[in-house]
Amino acid sequence: MRQDGTSSNAAWRRADSTNDPAAVYNELHRRQLTDVETCRLAWEHAEDPMALCVAVTRAGLPAWLEAILLAVCLDESGMLGRRWRERKRELEDAVRAVEVARERGIDGPVQTWEVALKEAARAIQVQRDPNLSAVTPHAMDDAYDRVREGLSNPGRYYRAPDLAEHMERASAYLERRLTGG
Repeated sequence: MRQDGTSSNAAWRRADSTNDPAAVYNELHRRQLTDVETCRLAWEHAEDPMALCVAVTRAGLPAWLEAILLAVCLDESGMLGRRWRERKRELEDAVRAVEVARERGIDGPVQTWEVALKEAARAIQVQRDPNLSAVTPHAMDDAYDRVREGLSNPGRYYRAPDLAEHMERASAYLERRLTGG
């Protein structure tokens, strides 16, 4: 906070379509991997390995082939390992950005940026997701900024709402097949 009462980051937070928390929030929720064409876009623009997984589930392949291809795509020790690690960081940033946008006024009264960042950091601390570590308000600000800028890439920050179900079926199939069960 500056002595004049404005935030040092106030310039990029003017209410235009690229900086508006509601626009960030809405864009993050709009981006869903629902069809092969969207998956292609996410792969070609951001090399998103989750897009490959979803494309496999949408391609109408036999169950045995889908299970094997999902196992290959999900192997974090393989060729896609680096991209999976980057994807995980992007997902964490997106979760944090959504929380900042909520605190900034999406789900209630408008807060100042400073209050919104503190409340968002506190909300992340109480979330029960073991994969998401607590961070400072400054780190929340950085995550929000990375997401806001990253949304200019049409292939980033996509969600795959039903991928877990496909992965569970594929895992069960492979386990039965490989263990003779």
